[in-house]
Amino acid sequence: MRLTGVLLVFMGLLAACGSETAQNAAQAGLEVDIRDSIAAQGITSAPALNCTESDTGGYCVTTLTPGEVDQFVRNIGMNAFVVAGMSFMEGCGLLSEFSDVSAAGYNVAGSPPPLTLANGNRFSSITLFYREDTQAACIEVSYVRP
Repeated sequence: MRLTGVLLVFMGLLAACGSETAQNAAQAGLEVDIRDSIAAQGITSAPALNCTESDTGGYCVTTLTPGEVDQFVRNIGMNAFVVAGMSFMEGCGLLSEFSDVSAAGYNVAGSPPPLTLANGNRFSSITLFYREDTQAACIEVSYVRP
């Protein structure tokens, strides 16, 4: 009986470690996909990314210049939207830095060609929140799932 308890605890620890490893791998995948989508738009500054994974995608916070944001938005064909007054359930919009009147918002949905990455992953939507005063950017994506 005691051996069974020890085995159950050990199996639980293995499962927890495996789950954390899977989450880290998914987060690394998100970071690679966001970095690749930035580079695909001709932005070569390779900014540092701080990413958070969700069930259907995630978001990464980084720094971009106004020129890089213009290039990203133009090349993907994003549409501007008003951030102030909107309520968000998750992602960039929950971050206080991006949920006030100083933030600009851009988005696109429907997986047009620029949202298909070289590795075959596809975004079903991409949203960019941007603070020109701090040059802080938050790129939020949802993946097309098989």
